[in-house]
Amino acid sequence: MVKKEIASVISAEYNEGVAGQINDYNLTEDICVNSLVIIKGNRRDYLGLIADLKLSSGSSESISALKYYTRSQNEEIKQKLMTKTKDNLARLGRMQTNALIIPLAQSNNGEVEDVDTIPSYLSSILTPASDEIKHFYGIPDNLKLWGIGYPKSPLKNETIDTVVPINVDILLRGSFGIFGKTGTGKTILGNILSSFIVLSNKLRTSDKQTKLIIFDMHSEYGLRVKDMTGEDFADGVGLAFKNEFIRYSADKILAKEHILEELKVSITDLDEQDLISLKEELDLSESFIAYLYEFKRIINQVIEKHIEKMNHFPELKDKKHKAWILYLSGYFDTHDNIVKNIEDEIKDKISKELGIGALSALKAGKAKITSVVTYDFIEYLPEKDSIREIVHEILDGNRSVIISFGRFGDDSKANIIIANLVSKRLWRAIIDRIMNRIELKYKILIMIEEAHKFLSPVLYYKTPFGNITRELRKRGVFLCIVDQTPSQLSKDVISMLWNNFVLTLTDDKDIASVTLGLKKADLFKPVISYLKRQEVLIFGEAVKIPVVVRVIEYKKFIEEMKKIYNSTIEKTELPGF
Repeated sequence: MVKKEIASVISAEYNEGVAGQINDYNLTEDICVNSLVIIKGNRRDYLGLIADLKLSSGSSESISALKYYTRSQNEEIKQKLMTKTKDNLARLGRMQTNALIIPLAQSNNGEVEDVDTIPSYLSSILTPASDEIKHFYGIPDNLKLWGIGYPKSPLKNETIDTVVPINVDILLRGSFGIFGKTGTGKTILGNILSSFIVLSNKLRTSDKQTKLIIFDMHSEYGLRVKDMTGEDFADGVGLAFKNEFIRYSADKILAKEHILEELKVSITDLDEQDLISLKEELDLSESFIAYLYEFKRIINQVIEKHIEKMNHFPELKDKKHKAWILYLSGYFDTHDNIVKNIEDEIKDKISKELGIGALSALKAGKAKITSVVTYDFIEYLPEKDSIREIVHEILDGNRSVIISFGRFGDDSKANIIIANLVSKRLWRAIIDRIMNRIELKYKILIMIEEAHKFLSPVLYYKTPFGNITRELRKRGVFLCIVDQTPSQLSKDVISMLWNNFVLTLTDDKDIASVTLGLKKADLFKPVISYLKRQEVLIFGEAVKIPVVVRVIEYKKFIEEMKKIYNSTIEKTELPGF
């Protein structure tokens, strides 16, 4: 792309950005927002982002002059006179187009610096050259730096073919977020970043490899990515790199069709905090939640006493402490002749100790919790413990894990149960290793969609995801938070994100949330609301300077990544991954 001067600096304020006047008024409809520009100052070059455009008439006389010609009955004459008048007014400065530019970085004697000055008056504003983009952002090497997308040219009829890279090693030093409205490309971006991690592991770019756990709500990581019409159009990361993943499915039909591991979990894995997290999905009453810990105490006391006396239920020998959740989920309901005395004693004890109201709450809550065992993936006491397998693979195995939800993808209750149970067991296993001074073999990245269901201000301190975020980041365990309503996340979570990938958001609260740690955040608010589908604002440690890019075309990208992966396997047999 040939460099072109498109504007000149007419004003600047450090905290409010730079105003540039477009040199040619006729370029008004060719200049676009969210595009990169270079500002040539007297001593420094500045990299900037066009955040907004404003048309100014300069004076009321200008408008009056133009309106005068609209009275002409001859359309051809009217158009000629209007065009000539507009050109004359533009030359006189009475009519102009101004661009609001956010300075992103400055270059001083070849060194890229944070912006701490402003360009001088009438500095030239130009379209960026390829070498200038590389100077500010770096060059992909397909080792640590991986190309994620192309910046926009300020001229609509031109494109920039220089790719902007992100540093995957730096990305994996902390948690990060992918935010955007439905249909803006979050899943494609998640697959791209996951592919970078797989290839970085394979090419050994860091001291520790990274294991992925992906909670795949709509089966687009483990199987095929879908287009806007819902049609499959490319392999997801788990399908593209099958050898790097164990793929589970909560949907036994999907598991059978695509030869995935069937996910099986026990109802005994649920604890009080899980039920609290499921309060809305199960429609549990406030009373039930308030009495829950007392219910657990009383039910366990009664059932443990009777089991020891009657020598019934030998399968519960090592799970007597889980009798309360088995009772609430209906495990004993088919043993009426054995448990009638147990049932009567539980009711009597609760009525005496907690009151009739508590007894009513128990009955209503039990009916709702029993519905949980109707899911394919939940059994009372299954022979297969999928969560144990997953935790072992992540901590000691050679592969990452994808859990595809299949037909349960839009079932909030199923999502919460599976994600909480897996993350809780993993968190406990890691804490156990830490307490025994056993170092983790891998970094771990957990990718969770609809993250506000686990990390809202109310749930942040009650779910295992909150525990992981607070307690394990120094141990190399991080989250990739994917969400369309970031304003519903705890501010503590947002503040812990080292990197952000922001697609289109239009709600002011959501925009304010994702820009919480961004310098000159107010200037970026229109940038986020103007983003088109597959355009993303990236800022954080993994990209040197904030940037808006058009994300690379996924279908072509994943095929290229597969070639790199396969060539790596052919060249050398690496241990581990």
